[in-house]
Amino acid sequence: MAYLSDRKFAEEQGLNLEQVRKLIRSLDIPFFSTGKGDHLVYMFDPEQLDKAVQDKKTKRRERRRRPRPNLKD
Repeated sequence: MAYLSDRKFAEEQGLNLEQVRKLIRSLDIPFFSTGKGDHLVYMFDPEQLDKAVQDKKTKRRERRRRPRPNLKD
């Protein structure tokens, strides 16, 4: 597993650092943090991030496809 820092990922994707950290926490992927204050860095596996994003998209699509209940009574 090759870990990637949140700072490098934000730079590559053109995102704000806080957006990347919020994404990591909301998708509940494993990460570890090093440093303190302004030097805080989250390290995570980008493959797990990609997998979590794809799973979330799939779940959203499945939720949309659910058949509507028949309301005719």
